[in-house]
Amino acid sequence: MEFNIRKGATLPYIEVDLIKDGRTDYNYNATNLSGNTIYFYMKDTETGVYKIAKSVAVYDPINNTIYYQFTKKNTSEVGRYEGEFKIQTQQGIVVLPIYDKIFINVLPSFSDSDFCCK
Repeated sequence: MEFNIRKGATLPYIEVDLIKDGRTDYNYNATNLSGNTIYFYMKDTETGVYKIAKSVAVYDPINNTIYYQFTKKNTSEVGRYEGEFKIQTQQGIVVLPIYDKIFINVLPSFSDSDFCCK
């Protein structure tokens, strides 16, 4: 999955759907993740250095999705990053996505944020 966001932007937020295929999600709607802690990680694909490590993500039980809202600090450097969500459960840690990797592309901004007063 490719996700694009501009440098210094906080929107759009990144979102992962928990139910994707019909084979492995049988009776998955009965699972409640609201009591578990969900973290988001984002590391630079070139250096392997984490830009975001163990930042809290949000579970939406209505849409059965997990999402993370970026901060300006998270998107302060242009580059390509690999993202993943980790769910801390009583049984251990589950890493999402299971099948596809999430690549986050922080693109140059349209405006010059350093131009204005700070």
